[in-house]
Amino acid sequence: MKKVLLFIVASVLIFNSLKAQNATRENVARECVLYEIFTGIRCPNCPAVALGVARMLEEGKDIAAVAYHTSAFSPADLYTAETNSRANYYNVSSYPTVRTDGALCVTGGGPADFADPIYQSYLLPKYNQAIAKTSPYTIELYIDAQSGEVTATVNKVGDVAVNNLRFFMVMTESHIQRTWQGLSELNFVVRDMLPNQNGITMTDEETQSFTETFDLREYDRTDCEIVAWVQNYSSREVLQAVKFSLADLAMDNDVRIREVNDMVTNLCSGKVSPCISILNNGNANLKSVLFTFKDDNENAIETFLWEGDLAKGEMTDVAIPEFDLASSTKLIIEAAEVNGVADDFPQDNVCTIELKEAFDVKGYVKMQIRTSSNPEEMTITLRNMDNGEVVNTYNYDTPKKSISEDIYLPSVGCYRLEFVSSTGNGYDGGFFKLQDATGNQVFFCEQGAEYFKYNLNIDMYSSSVVDVEEINADEISIYPNPVTSVVNISVDNMNSVSVYNAMGQLVYEQNADDDVINIDVSSWSNGLYYVNVMTSEGKKLLQKLIVNK
Repeated sequence: MKKVLLFIVASVLIFNSLKAQNATRENVARECVLYEIFTGIRCPNCPAVALGVARMLEEGKDIAAVAYHTSAFSPADLYTAETNSRANYYNVSSYPTVRTDGALCVTGGGPADFADPIYQSYLLPKYNQAIAKTSPYTIELYIDAQSGEVTATVNKVGDVAVNNLRFFMVMTESHIQRTWQGLSELNFVVRDMLPNQNGITMTDEETQSFTETFDLREYDRTDCEIVAWVQNYSSREVLQAVKFSLADLAMDNDVRIREVNDMVTNLCSGKVSPCISILNNGNANLKSVLFTFKDDNENAIETFLWEGDLAKGEMTDVAIPEFDLASSTKLIIEAAEVNGVADDFPQDNVCTIELKEAFDVKGYVKMQIRTSSNPEEMTITLRNMDNGEVVNTYNYDTPKKSISEDIYLPSVGCYRLEFVSSTGNGYDGGFFKLQDATGNQVFFCEQGAEYFKYNLNIDMYSSSVVDVEEINADEISIYPNPVTSVVNISVDNMNSVSVYNAMGQLVYEQNADDDVINIDVSSWSNGLYYVNVMTSEGKKLLQKLIVNK
């Protein structure tokens, strides 16, 4: 009797052991169905898919969406080498194309008003088909906020034949403000794919870990997600997918440097006064930010303490008082402390700006302006940066008017054009262009708000001086001007003509027997020239000539 009882007990123990083993090998439910969307902003049929996928998220469907913008229908700021390669992997030939868990394919779409049919007929049925499957893998994601490092732990919990299985991880960005095909923003845009489009080859180990570091300096983490998946690279079937929103990172003190405005990178004075746009991504109200400014050797050259009160999600502009960078070739801006402590998420706290030497305009600048709707809000000042003196001030009061100004720099040295907007709207609705003495474009501002808000300082260096005392436009006629081939010069009692280029070099000289002469300039380089005319009375006249072939 004891033997039978022992046998029964042993049998129970063995059965329970086998049951436990089998339990560890059971497939698990799908975390997310992966929707890979091949799209582009120049694709007229892509909005329906974008809205359909957004609806699935709104309805609480367990999906992870990644949108691959490729060079076929999107500009360079939206696609990457990896996104193009991913399209080639799936042999994508039409847009939009949606891959549901890799193996389930939907092609075609429509404009925005086709979103419901696309959702009902294609996107939702594919989801229902995929979510019903189980997975032999679990994926756990861990985010190190201090380093931006993402570690994925993949556990094999069910039976699966490891045959060309690969692990992928991408970072997506949403809420990108962009007008396209009647819509106003882009979502799920793939910004990085690590280690690359080929993924990481998996082994038969029960547990595998993969670590990658995403660069988040250019992105708002609250708009970003990490999406990871296991895929049979041969059959294209995705076996498990997970996602993690970086907005869910619990952080009290987190400021992001969104952008730096009001700063031109071509300098001769070394003096800068950047305007820094910051965003509070922390749970605590933002009361202070200590900014440090470093040179190209990472030596601190200036600090500034901003104090205020920003709630989570609020933004503000911080105008930094002017300071001297000396001869540094870059400016490193860092939000070193937030509310008196280290930032909980420092990846988006640093901005590096490369600096270059100012343009040599050789004594002359042509400023072409179209005034804004409110020109009285803008003041333009020309300042000698060597002594701080104001050379001239330009004010305009007529809206939407095109104006051309010839600016002659009175001496060799460093000068600055200071554009000051009293309202912080930049050159709203207007534009301006600067050209040097040779006709080269020094600066162009099509929409002022894109370049600056309150202040825009443009440094210019002059290595020579143009004598303008003797310029007399009324007594000398030059036509056509600009000229492409032959220019006519007409002056009463003309005795001789000499022409100099913008660098002061003599390019043409002739005695005049008549009041009109013709000069063939077809072999001359494009640019600014100075025509000197001597009359028989001994009067010297000077006028500008533009060669533009």
